[in-house]
Amino acid sequence: MASTPVENSPFLSALHFKQQRYRIEGSPPKMSQSLDSQGWDRFKNVIRGLYMTKAHKLEGAEGVIKIMESQHGFKKTKAQYEKQLKIWGFTKYRSKRDWEIMNRKIQLRKRTGKDSDVYMNGQLMPAGKLQKKTSRQGYMTTVEQARLAF
Repeated sequence: MASTPVENSPFLSALHFKQQRYRIEGSPPKMSQSLDSQGWDRFKNVIRGLYMTKAHKLEGAEGVIKIMESQHGFKKTKAQYEKQLKIWGFTKYRSKRDWEIMNRKIQLRKRTGKDSDVYMNGQLMPAGKLQKKTSRQGYMTTVEQARLAF
């Protein structure tokens, strides 16, 4: 069987060469250590206390990263901290949507004669601060309220 001119073209030969040269075989290389095996769980409560309760920033002279490195010898990058905080669900701030839902639930309980205590990051939120946050961030239009009801 004779080969066609297309099969003998130098372009196809080069293409075939590139496919062979850059083909990746096997699974991608794994990280040398997973995040859990690097001691994160050992310092979870300390990091929560600094970042969430005491409201330290991640970076800076009084930041969580510096404190953990100097006091505990736990040296990690900012990106590693951000990833681990996300895995643990540690967030300092709530989204507008969270405040809207919270306000809706508080209002529904208020209509039935019940008072609501809101705990944020394990701490009771003062009534004045809660009122300020829900009035600023928790406003929902009638359409949004109807959409939430369904």
